[in-house]
Amino acid sequence: MLAPKGANLKKLDVTWGGAKKLMGDVGKFLDSLTTFDKDNFLAENKVKVRDYTGTIPDAKNPDNKNGLTMGFDGNPNPEFNYDYMKAKSSAAAGLCDWIVNICIYHDIYLDVAPKRAKLSAAEAELAAANKKLAGVRAHVAALDAKMAELGAQLEAATTEKNDLVAKAEATQKRANLAMRLVNGLSSEGVRWNAEVAQLDEKMRLLVGDVMLASSFVAYIAPFSREFRDDLVNERWRPDAVSKTIPMTDNFDPMALLTDASLTAGWRAEGLPADPLSTQNASIICKCARFPLIMDPQMQAIKWIIGREKSNNLIMTVPGAKGWLDKVVQALEEGVPLLLENMKDSIEAILDNLVARAYVKKGSKLQVALGDRVTDLAMKKVDSGQKDEDGNPIMMATDFPAFRLYMQSRLPNPHYIPEIGRASCRERV
Repeated sequence: MLAPKGANLKKLDVTWGGAKKLMGDVGKFLDSLTTFDKDNFLAENKVKVRDYTGTIPDAKNPDNKNGLTMGFDGNPNPEFNYDYMKAKSSAAAGLCDWIVNICIYHDIYLDVAPKRAKLSAAEAELAAANKKLAGVRAHVAALDAKMAELGAQLEAATTEKNDLVAKAEATQKRANLAMRLVNGLSSEGVRWNAEVAQLDEKMRLLVGDVMLASSFVAYIAPFSREFRDDLVNERWRPDAVSKTIPMTDNFDPMALLTDASLTAGWRAEGLPADPLSTQNASIICKCARFPLIMDPQMQAIKWIIGREKSNNLIMTVPGAKGWLDKVVQALEEGVPLLLENMKDSIEAILDNLVARAYVKKGSKLQVALGDRVTDLAMKKVDSGQKDEDGNPIMMATDFPAFRLYMQSRLPNPHYIPEIGRASCRERV
């Protein structure tokens, strides 16, 4: 098998001595086996090898005179196989098996090689046909793209024309409506001029009206209904008129402090329907100071609970167990706080809170409750902007969010003047 081309095979030394000489350099011999060109096995060498392995006729190819390497006359050489040689030498058995398999491989290769050549030719023809087909498809794709582009341009032009026609029709309709509106409202000019004159007059009188309403909120809360009416009708209003302060004739401060809708809302929250209660509610809602309410009949506290319950109102009694912790909780969370059943004095620890003696530290607003400094939650208002989800963005202000209500059940308590200046006292 390893003899070079043109060698005289009849003179090769195939004895054991020649074999030992050939395998003298084991490494070189193994390299010759591993690098053996099995696809180009010399035909004359293969014929010689078959003298030892034997052959059988090639049923598929009668012209193959050399036959196939499957044993002589259909019977394998009983001495030239792996099982027989294994009893003599495992190395010789492996070598015999290698030789037989090489011959079988070459037989199969000779049968497959023409088919491979035909396959290569067919693949070349297919590649050429696919290349031509790809060119045709590319041309068709370019035509389709051009047609799609022209179709899109046509559609865009048609849409633009329809939009312009629709806009022209809408504009004409608006012009017709505007003309009808102008013609219909031309008679309203007189009424509008009269209303503008009325608004100008109200603006001129607003100074005195606001002054009287502000005085009403700031000073009148501790007095009875009769004394309130006397102050407004017999003292404050005539004094303003005598000083030529512009003011609406017979102006009632409640006309500026509330309206029918707001009053109806208070009554739905539990406020009594009498005028005095309505005045007290408007003062509580408008005053900047914290209200101190004399409420022996428990009417005001019922309204406050109904008004602030939905805002997480916190209720406590000064001096009760844990009452100061509830005060701190209300300040930190920015929720309403109701101090019930106040006596004739206010706890000294609440002086800074009632007097609104806040301390600004950086961005925080703090108040000292005795030796305990508490941060106040700041009031937030709508900034007019919205986030990605459409929710309004809230903006912090410089004012605390909590609201303090103080209630006393005493019918006629006597508070020191400092409490009157710091709070807004009301009699129910």
